[in-house]
Amino acid sequence: MSWAGGWAFEGSNYGNLDGAAKFHLEYENSYSPCVQVTTNGFGVGIDAKNDGWGPAGKFHNSDAMNMANTVQVENVGEGLALSAKSTGIGGGAKISIDNINSNSDALAVTSNAVAVTLRATNTGGGQAGWFEIDEANNGLPAIEAMTNGIGWAIMARSTGNGGVADFQSNDTFTAVPAVTVGNRGTGTAMVIDQFGSGGHALWASSNDPTNTEATLKTVAGGGDAASFEGGVSIVGDLSVSGNLAKGSGSFKIDHPLDPENKFLFHSFVESPDTVSYTHLRA
Repeated sequence: MSWAGGWAFEGSNYGNLDGAAKFHLEYENSYSPCVQVTTNGFGVGIDAKNDGWGPAGKFHNSDAMNMANTVQVENVGEGLALSAKSTGIGGGAKISIDNINSNSDALAVTSNAVAVTLRATNTGGGQAGWFEIDEANNGLPAIEAMTNGIGWAIMARSTGNGGVADFQSNDTFTAVPAVTVGNRGTGTAMVIDQFGSGGHALWASSNDPTNTEATLKTVAGGGDAASFEGGVSIVGDLSVSGNLAKGSGSFKIDHPLDPENKFLFHSFVESPDTVSYTHLRA
């Protein structure tokens, strides 16, 4: 304890390779902390600094049967329970599990509040989040989102000029879809809405001229592969290999004598004979 302006405790070692200070609790049934640091001021409780090449701090749990946390951080105030910051070129924090037989999470974030449980923000030129699996034989998803509530499991939103989501498969030899959407309930598997003006609710394109740009297919059951409510506009050719059922029909083509300014409107006439009827009015 110090009532003056200096340190309450200071440990230094200038002579050998040993540490400057060591705190050890021998009694194995003790529930007391080995080191307790308390401050009533505005400074930090612990300031660990390393001017050399080693880490500034290390917390190690050497008992393999110990189920307690190696580091436990609690906050009853309004600030952050844990803040990691790097002013150099290194990362702010790294969390890893080196035991390949571990079934525990490398990072588990839980919140009982109404705020966001995990928020990633990048004010620079990089990405806010990156999830990657380096094991080629790992068949698990890099990201899995699940909700037990009535809200969305994933909601992607863009308030800038960029797109909302980009799904790509960079392996040229893979036959796995870039996006798979399924629903085992009674609702729709995917709903696409366009609330703006001039854009497309769905745009499908292929850079390979031998591939089909979009394929809608019914794998099982007798339902429709696609259902459209409202008008459908097709620019280009339409090929139908099966039967075409309709309530009524007509088509519009360019006028052969004045294709720039006039159209010809044709109506479908149902007939048992394969014939074309043309009525002219002079």
